[in-house]
Formats: sequence, structure tokens, C-alpha cells
Amino acid sequence: MTYLRINRLLKCYRFNEYVERTSMRTGYPHAFKIFVLITICFVLFHWNASVYYIISVFGGTNSDDRNDWAYTDVKNADPIFPTCDVNIDDHIGDCGFNETGKEVNYILKREAYIDEMMAYWKDKMYVSQYTNFTKEYSLSFYWSSLTLTTCGQQPYPNAWQENLLEVIDTIVGVLVFATIVGSVGALVSTGNRDQSEYQYILDGIKFYMKYRNVEPLFQKRVVQFISYLYNEGGFTDDNKTLDFLPKRLQGQIAVNLHMQTLIGVNLFKDMEPGLLYALVLKLNRVMYAPDDFLCNIGDPAREMFILKRGKLRTIDKNGIVLDILEEGATFGESSIIKINGRFDNDKQKLGLQSIGYSDVYILKRDDVIKILQDYPKEREDLSLRIGKLFEDNHLNKEKFDISDLGTTHSIEEQFEVMKEIIDDLNKGITEAYDKFDVTSSEMKKKVTKVEGMYKKSRFKIKEEFKNSFQTRF
Repeated sequence: MTYLRINRLLKCYRFNEYVERTSMRTGYPHAFKIFVLITICFVLFHWNASVYYIISVFGGTNSDDRNDWAYTDVKNADPIFPTCDVNIDDHIGDCGFNETGKEVNYILKREAYIDEMMAYWKDKMYVSQYTNFTKEYSLSFYWSSLTLTTCGQQPYPNAWQENLLEVIDTIVGVLVFATIVGSVGALVSTGNRDQSEYQYILDGIKFYMKYRNVEPLFQKRVVQFISYLYNEGGFTDDNKTLDFLPKRLQGQIAVNLHMQTLIGVNLFKDMEPGLLYALVLKLNRVMYAPDDFLCNIGDPAREMFILKRGKLRTIDKNGIVLDILEEGATFGESSIIKINGRFDNDKQKLGLQSIGYSDVYILKRDDVIKILQDYPKEREDLSLRIGKLFEDNHLNKEKFDISDLGTTHSIEEQFEVMKEIIDDLNKGITEAYDKFDVTSSEMKKKVTKVEGMYKKSRFKIKEEFKNSFQTRF
């Protein structure tokens, strides 16, 4: 009846599905692959051991010959342990049989007094007994593992079925285990590749700093930072890793990783999801070493910093620490949109320094402005939020006005506005020219009419002027 269950092998495809799904979900893919290989080896050893034992049972297991090919009970005796105190340095102690005077020509002939030794040891040993199944399975499994891996010398087969099993085991061992060994080698090589790359980079930087006579203190700092990068997976380029994925899928991964971080920023609460999605794609991750400055006082203020991991401190111009930023904190929110006049935000008013190793996401003003051109309502809302934020943080507590906002339009939008202004100017000039043309034409007609009247009456005018002049004088 046992053999009727062989149809269960038809479900082996489920094992492949399990391996594929687990490989995609596990955080330790290399360790899982090694576990799968060990499992496959165990199954092959088990099946082969079962066939070996079946053939042994058909041939008989009662033989007393230890060199017989088949399984025999004498090959796997129960282990014996001493119950007395064994002292290696004292051969004639509680567990040592005194063989003094029993030499024959300086050679011990223990066969002559074997019975005496057995009587001496009878009450000083303990036999650890195991079930027949344990001994049968362990020896069969041992034979199977040595035969399939072609390790060790086994007794020669004595029957055709034994020869057949040996041949099949040799073929399977050469082909299957060559594949398994190759897979293990590939896993080891993959695991060592990152270590080799890390060592190559580290050795190169050490040589460069030593050749350039860099200060030892700074060399130590660089080496520590590289070690931190390696331990945190910093040598992996996220963009290259995800290059083979569609842009939409890359965006979904970015949203899954960073959306909660962005929503946690007060500046972006209750914003349009489409705007947040676009902003998430523009976040750039940067790692900083201890005491690194993210920005100094007077640096151009065109970035917002979001602390993902670590701690940062803000420093004023006198070097005094004003605040400690924890995970999820932000710095420079008002820098992502230009503000003019009294609230000019083009320069950093405070310095920002990393206390330990820190992971920071950076959002640049140019990227924000480019995105906001597609969200006019959110653009106005975000501008007012930043203005209010800047008003609250301003030392003079001056009232913020919408006129203090710089442009949040893109270059293309600014060109469109300039084009509209130029078109309006051209239209005004054209209308003024047309009006001037009409007015000048009327004036020309009036001048021509006056000239005609003068030509007709010039003699009369001269005579009247002459008479008037004579009358006066």
C-alpha cells in the first residue's frame, strides 16, 4: 500500500512555487537558496538510502561480514561509554587494565587474556542502545551520502541489482551534484562580490590618501564612513537597480517607501495626491558622516531637508546649537519657493550639521517649481503656507503680503507671460499709431486749408497789415 502513495510526487510543482515566492519575499535570498540546496541533497540522500535498504533486505541483513555491500547489523553496533573516571595521563587508574608482566618479547598478546579484560570491563561500561530503525536509517543514509558524492571507498557490490544502483548513483552524483556544487559556488561568489568591491574601493582610497599625505585623523574618518556605507548597503545604486522596471512601477516603489515621510511634513499636509506623488519622485537620498555640514550660513537656500534617520543640529552664526532634529524633522521648508523683499530667503540663516551618520532626503526648489506649474491651485496654497511660515519665524514679526512672493512659475510660463505683455505692448503701439495717423491726416487737411485761404487773401492781408502799421505810427 505504501507504493500507492507515489502519486504524491505529482504535487512537486508546489515546491517550485514555494521556492519562487519565498525567494522574492525573503530578506535573505542567499541563505534561503543554500537551505533549498541542503533540502534537495537531504531528499536525494533519503531516497537513495531507501533504495539501498530495500535491496539489502531482499538480499538478507543477517550477515556477520563487515565488508558485505548490503546493510548488516554488525556494521552499526551500539556505542559503549565508560562509567568510571577516564584519566588519559593515568593508564592504570580506575579505567585502566593493568597489563604489566603480560608482554611476550615486548609485544602484548591480548588475545591470550581477552576473557580477563572482558571481566574487568564488564561493570565499568555503559552500552547506549538505539532502536533498529535508528541504526538502519543512519547507516543507509551514511552509505547514500558517500556514494552519491563519490567520497570514500564502499564495499564492492556482489549482485546485478547492487551494480545497477552503484552505476545510477555514480551518474546522478556526477551530474546532479556537479550542478549543486556549481550553484553553491555561484552563491558564494555572489556573496563575496560585494565584499570584494568594498575591499577594492577601500584599498584604493587608503592608497590615495596615503600617497597624498592626508592627515591620519581625516583618513580614519573616511575609512569609518566607507565601512558605514558598506554595512548600510550604500554601495548599491538605487537608480541602476531599478532601471529595468517601468517608470510607473519605479514611482509606486518610491511612493511606498517615501510617501509617509512626505505626508509627515506639515507643509504638505492635505495636499493633492498627484502633487505629492510627483514630489516623492524628486526626493534625493544623501548620506552624511558625523560632523558633516549639510549647509552653512550664507549658502544659497534652494533645498528642503527631510531627516530619515539619524540626528541633526542647527547652529547660529556664533556657533551655538539652537535645536536638535530627530527622525522625520524638516529643515528649510521656506526655501523651496522664492520670497522677495523683506522676507528674502535666498541665503541660509542657520547652519545644519550631522551629529552622527544621517540619511537625509533633499527636495530642490527648481524641481518643486517645475512640478507646481501643473497644479495652479496647490501652487497658490503652498506659496501662502510658506509665506505664513516665514512670517511666523521672522524676527521682526512683519506681516506677510502676497506681493512678497517670488514667481513660482516655470521658465516656460514666464516666457508665456512675457509674450502676453509684448503682445499687449504691440497692440497698444498699433492703436496709438493708427490714432496718430488719423489725427495727423486731419491736421494735414486743416493746414492745407489754411494755406489755401492764405494764398487767396495774402494781398488783402498785407494791405490791412500795412494800413494798421501806418495808423499806429
